[in-house]
Amino acid sequence: MKVGSLTNLSYRQDGKYRFELTAPFRIIVPDWAGRIPIGLRTFKDQDDTIRAVLHANGEFSIRSGYAWDGCSPALKLGRWWMGTPTPPETRAACLVHDALYQFLDDAPWSRAEADAIFLALMKSGGFALAPVYYGAVRTLGGLHHFIFR
Repeated sequence: MKVGSLTNLSYRQDGKYRFELTAPFRIIVPDWAGRIPIGLRTFKDQDDTIRAVLHANGEFSIRSGYAWDGCSPALKLGRWWMGTPTPPETRAACLVHDALYQFLDDAPWSRAEADAIFLALMKSGGFALAPVYYGAVRTLGGLHHFIFR
């Protein structure tokens, strides 16, 4: 799947989650152009706050303030995070993948498409272990989504 980044990833370390966006992050997914006929589609969290938007041209934007835990599984023990490493070249991929999975039940994309975008973003970041991380989300991502949704 072809993906183009429209913005740089701007985030800070977060106490509750691992990362929090300090500016909106946008990608363009050409295959998604036309999935919604006109305008845009918003995706809200459990507090009814808009966290992401899909535009008719295939642009997917994630709002500033969105927080994510990096590559899963990850667990915070005290001040330390344990689990899958989230090196800098994977952070945009993990951000987008977490957002896509969070809204998967109400989205015009499939789990397989979310995983393909994860792989494309890791490859574009030059991450050598991209196929390994992709294999993990293809194998375990559905189970994780089913348990934690």
